[in-house]
Amino acid sequence: MGENSSLQKVESERQNAVSALKQAYSQEVALPVGEGPRIKVSHAVSTIASIYEKVRQAMEYNEPHLFRRASMERVLSRRLRGDSNTSLVAEGLLKELIRARYLQNDFYPESTIADITRILEKYRQILQICEIRSTNDDFSFIVRLASSEIEEFFTLPNRDDALAQLMLVNIRKAIIVPDPQLDERYALIQLQLAIYRNLLKLDRAMIEFNLFELFYPDWKSKGGEHVQEVAANLPRVRMAIAKLFDYPLAGSISALVRHYTSPFALLRDALDRVGVKVLEDKMVLSQEISQSYSRKIAKERERLATTTTRALIYIFLTKAVLSFSFELPSEFLIYGGLRTFPFIINFIFPPFLLFLLTLSLGLPGRENEERVVAAAKEAVFSSNGEGRGVFTEQNRLEVKSRSGGLAFALFLVYFLAFVIIFGVVSLGLSRFGFTPFAVVLFLFYTSIVTYFGLRVRESSRDLIMVGGKETVTSVVIDFIALPFLRAGSIISAGLSRFNVFVLIATLLVEAPFQSILEGLEEWISFAREKKEELY
Repeated sequence: MGENSSLQKVESERQNAVSALKQAYSQEVALPVGEGPRIKVSHAVSTIASIYEKVRQAMEYNEPHLFRRASMERVLSRRLRGDSNTSLVAEGLLKELIRARYLQNDFYPESTIADITRILEKYRQILQICEIRSTNDDFSFIVRLASSEIEEFFTLPNRDDALAQLMLVNIRKAIIVPDPQLDERYALIQLQLAIYRNLLKLDRAMIEFNLFELFYPDWKSKGGEHVQEVAANLPRVRMAIAKLFDYPLAGSISALVRHYTSPFALLRDALDRVGVKVLEDKMVLSQEISQSYSRKIAKERERLATTTTRALIYIFLTKAVLSFSFELPSEFLIYGGLRTFPFIINFIFPPFLLFLLTLSLGLPGRENEERVVAAAKEAVFSSNGEGRGVFTEQNRLEVKSRSGGLAFALFLVYFLAFVIIFGVVSLGLSRFGFTPFAVVLFLFYTSIVTYFGLRVRESSRDLIMVGGKETVTSVVIDFIALPFLRAGSIISAGLSRFNVFVLIATLLVEAPFQSILEGLEEWISFAREKKEELY
């Protein structure tokens, strides 16, 4: 009786989620566009600004759909302060986004400035009340929240929210997290975070904002009423959000949730193409999901080429600056000269390795497509009367409790893998004339590239549903690659915080460059006015 009641509850939640998704896609997308004069910038200036943004994108290696929010964060970091005129900040932000072609030129009415001003004013007041300076960590947090809220203003996330809720309803019983300290509410939050990361592919700033809204659900509509409270509770709010982010099993949960994302990603594509009729008929849903699957495979090949190219540019730029500003001087200083062969290998091998890692990728085939279509049908219509489905079979997160002796032994094997693999590679390189310094650089570069290659490979597996099998070859490769992957993740995290190109662009180039663009635009406007006086 209890089991039937639980199943009925799940089914009711699923039907409600489908109805909410149908409603979200039945409503016309209300773009923030009204009457009145439009915000315009010079086309010529916009061309220059957009080129600069392309260069920034290559340096930062971010997901394409996150470029605009990241750009907003940079702009607000320069412009927003506790004593700022938020109307001027909003106008400057919008014009910079339009120049960079993140927003359409001559499209948004000037009233949009007032809308963005209302958003920024809440955050300005918090900066002022808490006396937060731009060098403070709280400042970065506030700017991330502000940029995320403005991004949602332009994207209207109700459709994504409804899709994420449908996925949560379907997987909440399929994934079991065996942590007695994690109650049901927090378990759902962790699943939700994993959905944000894998289905919606939000960055940390966007996820932080979604978590912030758990504490203040009406922040976007009535945030002004909570400013004093948020300012008083800011340290506790930040700590609570960080605790949710730093949950020890978050990575394992995310990896498991990832295997369930493909039917929902394809459902979103089908809804965007043909609308809510896919939610009303199983046959239509099957056909359109298959169509979306084929489209996704084609787009994935194109995206893979683009992602690989961008990763190569990022690695090449990082490699070039390290080689010529650090490696060459150090070789001359320590060894009195440059050994050509090790230098060439260290310069050429990392991009070549990334090329090999991505070249060997294979996309899923027919069997996987059938599994994805069946999962999409189950997610929308349930599997009642059709046997057990993907979401009715439970997957328990593997968290093994090991004795102290066994845990130490496994850690010792893990440590020895680092020593042996790095040792063998170092010994082999030394036989080819590599100095100890050149060996360290080779391991450094190879670790970074292996980590980037893994990210590219994993991003290409978004279509693969539950059911993939490990092979002996894959286990051996994973064991050999593990030391490089671990080292690469640590190095990459450090480089992302201290990216010399980004630092130079942000501190020395961006502010004066934007000032020059604004001055150039004023001159173009002035020249146009003088020309019109002649008529």
